Amino acid sequence: MTMFIAVLELQLDLPGVHGLKQKRGLIKGLLQRIHKNHHAAVAEVDLLDHWQSAMIGCALVGNEAAVLQRRMQKIVDAIERDSSGVVLVDYQVDILS
Repeated sequence: MTMFIAVLELQLDLPGVHGLKQKRGLIKGLLQRIHKNHHAAVAEVDLLDHWQSAMIGCALVGNEAAVLQRRMQKIVDAIERDSSGVVLVDYQVDILS
């Protein structure tokens, strides 16, 4: 049996945010939507004290790398369509076996 772990790192800009409290509210909602809609483990992993930037990490576990890749791409697509004020700057997907 083969197990794969997919890891997605997302770098976001938050151009309309004017403080850490506002950032935390925006990111909390985004993390909840990703978890609910895509069943992924998700957390803010870096840039915690930068109020107009965020680094989000997502993880999925499965037995088919191609399926995990597609699921990660769906998360990226959802964030690109997100209308809450986040702008996707860059992302990276790694599949570990």
